[in-house]
Amino acid sequence: MKNKILPELFTPLELSKIRWKSQVYTHIFFGFWISMLVAYSWNIGTTAILITAALYFALYIFIYIPLFAFLPHLTLKPILPELKRIKNGDQPTEAQAEKMIVFLLGLPRRAIIENVFVTMSAYILGSILWLLNVIPELQNIIHVVIFQTLFLGLIIAITEAFYNYAFVQEKVYASIKYLVDIHPSLSRKLFHASFTSLRTKLLISIRGFSISGQMSILLFLATYLTISVSNQQTQQQIIFSLLLVMLLSFINLLLLAPKVANTFTQPLNALTEWGTSVANGNLDSIMTIKTTDELAEVIAAGNNMVHSLSKDRKNLAKQQNTLEAIIDGIVDSVIAIDSKNKIIFANEQTGLLFGLDVANIIHTDAGTKIAVFDSSNNDVTYRIFSKTDKQIARSELRLVDAKGQSKFVNIINTPISSDSDETAYVIAIHDITKEQEFEQMKVDFVSMAAHELRTPLTSLTGYLATLQEEMVGFSEDHQLFVNRSFESAQQLMDLVDDLLSISRIERGVLKLEKTPTDWEELLSEVVRDSSRLAMDKNISIKITEPQVPLPKVSVDRARIKEIFHNLISNAIKYSPKETTIVLSTERKENDLITHITDHGIGIPKNSIGKLFSKFYRVSASGKDAHSGTGLGLYISKAIIEMHKGEIWVDSQVGKGSTFSFCLPLITSS
Repeated sequence: MKNKILPELFTPLELSKIRWKSQVYTHIFFGFWISMLVAYSWNIGTTAILITAALYFALYIFIYIPLFAFLPHLTLKPILPELKRIKNGDQPTEAQAEKMIVFLLGLPRRAIIENVFVTMSAYILGSILWLLNVIPELQNIIHVVIFQTLFLGLIIAITEAFYNYAFVQEKVYASIKYLVDIHPSLSRKLFHASFTSLRTKLLISIRGFSISGQMSILLFLATYLTISVSNQQTQQQIIFSLLLVMLLSFINLLLLAPKVANTFTQPLNALTEWGTSVANGNLDSIMTIKTTDELAEVIAAGNNMVHSLSKDRKNLAKQQNTLEAIIDGIVDSVIAIDSKNKIIFANEQTGLLFGLDVANIIHTDAGTKIAVFDSSNNDVTYRIFSKTDKQIARSELRLVDAKGQSKFVNIINTPISSDSDETAYVIAIHDITKEQEFEQMKVDFVSMAAHELRTPLTSLTGYLATLQEEMVGFSEDHQLFVNRSFESAQQLMDLVDDLLSISRIERGVLKLEKTPTDWEELLSEVVRDSSRLAMDKNISIKITEPQVPLPKVSVDRARIKEIFHNLISNAIKYSPKETTIVLSTERKENDLITHITDHGIGIPKNSIGKLFSKFYRVSASGKDAHSGTGLGLYISKAIIEMHKGEIWVDSQVGKGSTFSFCLPLITSS
């Protein structure tokens, strides 16, 4: 079923109605009456005036109406195919809509030109009728009558043109709005239609109003100046006519001025409404009005600006939704906090961690919902939830949620650099409770397994040691078997001891028995203990004398000897035969630093960061491969840290390694 053409768009009939409407306003409120006053000024009698009125209506009916019914088809001919398409229920394409807008923008000017041409043609025809002696009484003043007829036609034409322009422009705005609503992208285009500045439009309007009034008065003065004005009746007639002319001009101005003014205010009102809508956050709002003056650029630029802002906002909203989906999908808690320490964003995991609904967390102080404690059970909640200048990471903290349940977490506080105070920093919280529980289970299992293994291993090594003493009469093979069994049992015992040490360290039950220790004496003792292992590879161990006497160090002697044993045995293990291992010591302020340097195979750079991890062993193959558990360096690091010290390594592949550790010296205080 075909749709009727929408009322917003022009049709030839609509244009005809507008022109007829302009004529009705012009002639009923101004044109007919001033024409009768002109006829009255001729002093030609009632019959002649009635004939003049009849001719006036004849011109209107037989010239105006037919011409204004026919002309719109010619006027709208360039867009008639598009209008027909829309009438058939099809929407115009963007190119067709653009073509129609360009045409419509020039239509008011075209309508004025056609209107003036038709109106002046009618009054020229009227002047010809006076020359044909249709009214004999006019022959004496025929030159004045023709002049007044043409002058009157010009006044009527100007008045009609203003009405016509106002009504056509109003319809143009509505038609363009309909087309832009179909294709919003056209709102951002600047159409190169006939340009007329606002200043020019205002000047034309003001001068047009002024000229039409002045010409109306001159119209009568031209008559009365050609006749005698000696008698009182004629003078009164002049005064009466002029007063009526002024009154009619004033009434015409009252009716016409608002309609012309509306052609200026309508775009401005639309611009104001659009600006208010945008200010209220409606970035999908567009100005559908189009003009041929300076406002055209403002409207196009404004629509382009809002379109760009709307596009950016949609992209930001899309990115925000994606980011929120990602954040909600991760297992860590993510919290954004503003400069007033209020939570402005929290993902779903935060609600689970805090023991609250996320809605009850937003816009609250995080410190009022949970408490955070360090390993010493100190409350560090507000040290964690506060703005910092740099990123801070804290591990193995205890978080007490809103329900009083304890959880173990790692927390990272990252400051946000921004000109606004909306977001000050972001907190990421990783729940390690299950990891801690699992780690504890591993520690408990290792501790239990090590204790259970230690008893039979102690018995086994004792029996093997006794057997070694009673090997008189054993063959060489049997002696070899017993010795290897004893070495294997001893290695297994060392592994059990390491596992027990790790268990004590991780459970926090390993206690240090610190005593003031002479460091040089300790080094000599360690070298003696390691000499047998070094002799097997013909490796010498040397001690570099310190440049200044060393004070005593408060350490657990047995544990420090264990560290030296691990480091020196590793150096011997990974060094080639007939090389030297050097032990050196230096003092830096209140720290004593010891270096163990070898000339072995070295450690790859990608392994150094993992070297002190539990069970980590540097990969090696062939002749460089050695057995080991990967526990010695882990234990050494833990013991040194318990002494408030630090351990590190410098190494080059193929050149050797230097393991160093520092311990605090005993101060006079």
